[in-house]
Amino acid sequence: MKQIFALTVILCSLNALSSTNYRSAELQDFKFSPTDGCSLKRFSVTTYDLEFLKEFMTMPATRQSMMAAVTETTNASCIGDYGVVQFIRGCIYIDRISNATNVSSEKYLMTRDLRGKTVDFKHPDWVVDSVDLDPLYNSYDLEDANSENRRDWHRYVKVPLLLKADHDSLVIDVAKYFNSKNFDYVMNAPTPLSQVFISDTPSGSALVPNAGANHREISTSSLEFQTCLYHMKDIPVTGDPAGFNIPEDQGGPIKCFAWSDKVKFNNQTETFDRTDEMDPYCL
Repeated sequence: MKQIFALTVILCSLNALSSTNYRSAELQDFKFSPTDGCSLKRFSVTTYDLEFLKEFMTMPATRQSMMAAVTETTNASCIGDYGVVQFIRGCIYIDRISNATNVSSEKYLMTRDLRGKTVDFKHPDWVVDSVDLDPLYNSYDLEDANSENRRDWHRYVKVPLLLKADHDSLVIDVAKYFNSKNFDYVMNAPTPLSQVFISDTPSGSALVPNAGANHREISTSSLEFQTCLYHMKDIPVTGDPAGFNIPEDQGGPIKCFAWSDKVKFNNQTETFDRTDEMDPYCL
């Protein structure tokens, strides 16, 4: 998913990551056993939980997740044999609250781009999370797109990633993933690559206290993801690949990692609390 609001928050976060907004991070990492010739070396998913309070800046209180998925092979000759497909379920909705009664007067869904169309941002069942027709995540989708250049918009870091689970290492890596000064696109790589990454920045949740003369608005994200590594031969250029619960030898993924962006708004503190439960409105 690509949202302007989310990108704005990220740019602010990279300039001011601190204990007031950087809540947590998690590295899920799988290392493959080496085989003869070129083979998979690692697949990892790192997620970041960011929070911005009303006092922090002029933007409203927000809470959002960010994700980066790294694929690495033992050498550059086979990196193109693998790709990432992401699945999503849940929704993002906006609740309009009357300042006079503190009661919801309207609830409506945000919209998003999905598989070449603009749709309501509500997926009660798992769907492939791709803005264009190609299910490959972050695929090249200009008019000259084809099976050979579909990975051109995947990225590589200019400074090596640490890929360690400790707090300090994860904070260092976040700027490599999300600050454009520190990465470039596969199509611009001067030499063949053995490590690439994709990233996701869901829209997140926000409190807008003065959305109208007599109301405030609360956008709530309740999303679950499965970020999966596939053999590229099993990712069609259009249509869907085999689901994330299908075995690898039947066209399913090699490895998946689950993550989420789910919150509940706390009226007393006017902040967003993390929750493990899916919002019933999204089902």
